[in-house]
Amino acid sequence: MSVDVEKILASDDLPRKKLRIPVWNVTLYIQTLTALEYEAMQDDLKKWRKDHHYGEDSVRFLHPFFASRLAVNEDGSRVFKDSDIPRLAKKSCAALTKLVNAGMKLNGISEDEVEELAKNSEPVPDDSLPSDSP
Repeated sequence: MSVDVEKILASDDLPRKKLRIPVWNVTLYIQTLTALEYEAMQDDLKKWRKDHHYGEDSVRFLHPFFASRLAVNEDGSRVFKDSDIPRLAKKSCAALTKLVNAGMKLNGISEDEVEELAKNSEPVPDDSLPSDSP
């Protein structure tokens, strides 16, 4: 019995999940990332950290960055822009963790994979967050 490749490629395997964040008093959606989006997110996170002088291997901004890529509106458009990440980093850890954990579960991303992303991280000085201004 052979596998029907067209059936696989035509399948709708990118569901969204509605998620309520009570502390923000909002309901948003968590998206399923494509393999390409997930890999690009990893590269973009390293570049974003480097561009903001945190070192591409820093563990800082992991939750806000993931949250910014996973949270979408009902139409699939991103809720947060990359420019929102510094302000998002100042929001409730519990809310961000709920959002990120739901996204990891929906996307089949294990905690080991997240740890691997940060495994070779270098310490960074405990200074202020990047500016909110452009």
